[in-house]
Amino acid sequence: MTEIRDARAADVSALAALHVQAFPGFFIARLGPRFVAELYRGFIHHPDAICRVACENGIPVGVVAGPLRPEEFFGELLRSRGIRFALAAVPGLLRDPWNVGRRLLAAPLYRGEAPPRRDRAALVSTICVSPAVRGGGLATALLDAFCMTAAARGARYVYLTTDRNANERVNAFYLRAGFVLESELQRPGGRLMNRYLKDLGQT
Repeated sequence: MTEIRDARAADVSALAALHVQAFPGFFIARLGPRFVAELYRGFIHHPDAICRVACENGIPVGVVAGPLRPEEFFGELLRSRGIRFALAAVPGLLRDPWNVGRRLLAAPLYRGEAPPRRDRAALVSTICVSPAVRGGGLATALLDAFCMTAAARGARYVYLTTDRNANERVNAFYLRAGFVLESELQRPGGRLMNRYLKDLGQT
């Protein structure tokens, strides 16, 4: 039986492993489970973040996480956990000093890429499901749980970004989940992103 609940400190290692498994080619995952674990600790312990986990027989098989006020959250996270993040990033920095160093230096400027003129917009920073249980509706249930929690905690909108190109299945998933394509972004390096938005007042 699947249970969706708030994540706990004891879940961190399992969530980090799940994230690395789900996103093997992505930058944060390539920094390794120790770095990813610090990120999930931030989501779990920060009062303005949401971290919901899906468990089967007590074992985490999916997670969704993000801040209610991303424009404040990421700066606070770096101030409170910056040394831990830096130490956790050392192995990745040694493997690829140019790319990792460049992106780590840009991290303090990141504020969540919130859509303009949208107050009280919560960000889905990450959502992932174990490959063993994909296709069973668990990702939809996690996304719904995030939106319900965000609405209960005062959010009016939920938004997220995902790759525009070569990502048809994921883009279609967010459209089916009731999100609309709000805009397109281009990140440094030319990476094209879609930004999706859901108005919680219309659900």
